[in-house]
Amino acid sequence: MNRLLLILSLFALVFTTKAQEQSFELSGTITGKSAGTIYLTLTDFYHERISDSTRIVDGKFVLKGKIPHTVMAFLSADKSVLSVEKEPNAISFFLDPGNTQAELVYNDFKNVILTGAVTNNELKAFEKSDKTPETAIDYISKHPDSFLSVYLLQGKVASIKQKEALFSQLSEDVKQSGLGRLIQRSIDESKLGLPGTKAIDFTAVDIKGETLSLSGYKGKYVLIDFWASWCLPCRASHPHLLELYAKYKDKGFEIIAVADDDKNPAVWRNAVEKDKVGVWKHILRGLDMGRIKKGDTNYTNYPNEISASRYGVTSLPTKVLVNPEGMIIGRYTGDVEAFEKQLEEIFGL
Repeated sequence: MNRLLLILSLFALVFTTKAQEQSFELSGTITGKSAGTIYLTLTDFYHERISDSTRIVDGKFVLKGKIPHTVMAFLSADKSVLSVEKEPNAISFFLDPGNTQAELVYNDFKNVILTGAVTNNELKAFEKSDKTPETAIDYISKHPDSFLSVYLLQGKVASIKQKEALFSQLSEDVKQSGLGRLIQRSIDESKLGLPGTKAIDFTAVDIKGETLSLSGYKGKYVLIDFWASWCLPCRASHPHLLELYAKYKDKGFEIIAVADDDKNPAVWRNAVEKDKVGVWKHILRGLDMGRIKKGDTNYTNYPNEISASRYGVTSLPTKVLVNPEGMIIGRYTGDVEAFEKQLEEIFGL
């Protein structure tokens, strides 16, 4: 128990927020299981996940700690899990500061009875509605102080413009929550890598083990091709891209391909070889796999990450064209014809 208290207190310290640390107590009973271990994982969707466990004694357990605000909790009687759909003894719910009681039945955690779970009750009430984006938008507009609002904003509102407008209406505490900061990051990233802005420099080790920087290609037109070995449309565009490269490479045109394959570099290398695209430069996106495994998806913590934190890439394929002065003059998400036409205009062919 002391270890859990220490770790959850550290969780509050790691999370940089204006909110003051607040205590929580999660107590529960499990019918049908008098002894064993109960596992708890907490996440704010932005920083590293915090996980620990405690003993079940006479069918009861108590977990205590400090959290900066409402967080998502994953509770399991069998093992630590983050996917609860197929686990009869696992649930996820919003955990608020204060006291929460859980009445559980072994092999039937899904029918848990929670007392004191205010935000989770708000979610249950919302789920009884039609759950459309319009209903979510109405809820968010009427509940700027609810942590459920930021959860719905992330999951139900696709338009980045609409998301930004709704986000501006939320209270400062909700904005500073983990999901709030995640949404703010997505809004900021949507404004990166746009035509008319300066291309952000990056340095990486390429597929041949050599160091390259975007700034090293000043004086050339550079296509930054964001792709992945698992992206079928990306792979399908390679034959035509090879034709364009052969046509313009001697006229001041270069390609730097940035692959979202940090999890499996061997597959990336095989794809480059199989598609015969090794004629241009290839680098990885620059994800920190150690941080990702710990649940940290805040790319601003990854000093070498290129795609999202520098160019706001959210889908593949995405292509960004940079002129010799380092300014972005084109951005394409699958529109190869527009890209080809722009090259024709530049090189007069």
